[in-house]
Amino acid sequence: MSNSHYDKWFFKTPLGFLLIAGGLFFMYYSILYLPREKWILFGSISSVSITLGVFLLCSAAIHKMKSDLIKKQKQKQQSE
Repeated sequence: MSNSHYDKWFFKTPLGFLLIAGGLFFMYYSILYLPREKWILFGSISSVSITLGVFLLCSAAIHKMKSDLIKKQKQKQQSE
């Protein structure tokens, strides 16, 4: 039986990595292939995407630690 922290970690980690990778791709695409006027919009979108991805990864790390602590506590209770 999994706990909710494990489920949140399992969902947020790949989503965070995808947002960061997508933001970086969007940034490089907008710098190399778009004119200067459109670059500001796409640069803003990519910065929001990267920031949201970092936030999700940090949140996922917290949920992973909580999940591990719950699992360790259950193992300790079962051994007693």
